Amino acid sequence: MARNLSIDDGEMSRLVKRLSARNLLSKAPAPDRRKSALRLTSTGRALVDRSNWAEQVTLEARLEELSAEEQESLRKAMAVVTELLCGAGGK
Repeated sequence: MARNLSIDDGEMSRLVKRLSARNLLSKAPAPDRRKSALRLTSTGRALVDRSNWAEQVTLEARLEELSAEEQESLRKAMAVVTELLCGAGGK
C-alpha cells in the first residue's frame, strides 16, 4: 500500500496507527508475518460511503450545469474511456 500511495513505510505505519486509533481501520496478521491484513471497520466503511455519496451529489450538481450538447459529448467521451480501460461492454 505504501508503494501505491507513494509514501515510505514509516509514514504508512503512522497512517495505519492513526486510522486504527480512530476505529476506521482494523489490522490483522497476514500469512507473511512481515505484513498485515488491513480492513475498514464498519465506522470506516460508513465514512467512505458518506464521502462517496457527497462526491456523487457534487458531481451531479456540476453536470447539471452543462448544456445538453456538453452532456452528450461527455457521455460519448466517457464511453470511449471506459472502452479503452475495460474493454468491450465496460466490464
